[in-house]
Amino acid sequence: MLRMISLVALLGGCASAPERALPVQVPVTVAPKHDWVGQIRSEAARSDSLIEVLPLADPAVADLSAQARAAEAAQAWDQVDTHLAAALAISPRDPELWQWRAEIALARQSWREAGHHARRSAR
Repeated sequence: MLRMISLVALLGGCASAPERALPVQVPVTVAPKHDWVGQIRSEAARSDSLIEVLPLADPAVADLSAQARAAEAAQAWDQVDTHLAAALAISPRDPELWQWRAEIALARQSWREAGHHARRSAR
C-alpha cells in the first residue's frame, strides 16, 4: 500500500504543474502596395479609343521642320539645330521640337545641350 501511495504521489507531482497555454500567434498580413502605374497602363490598353488634341501646325514651323529634315538627312547637324531653334522661336512650347533638338545635340555630342533640350521637352 505504501508503494501505491508513493506511486500516486509521484504521478500526482508530475501532473500537478499547471499547463500553460501557448500564446496564439495571429498571422499579420500586410496588404501589397498598389501598382497604380500598372493599373493606368492596363486601363489604357483596354480603352477602345484614345483622343489626342493637337494644335494646328504653324506653316512656318512646318517649313522649318522640312528644312531640318533635309539637313538631318545630309548629317548637317549645325543646320538642323539652326532650323529647329528658329522653329522653337515661333512655337516655344512644342515638346516634339525640343525632343528633336535634344536628339540632334546628341548627334553633335553636345551632352549638356542634349540634357537641357530633353528637360524642356518634358515641360
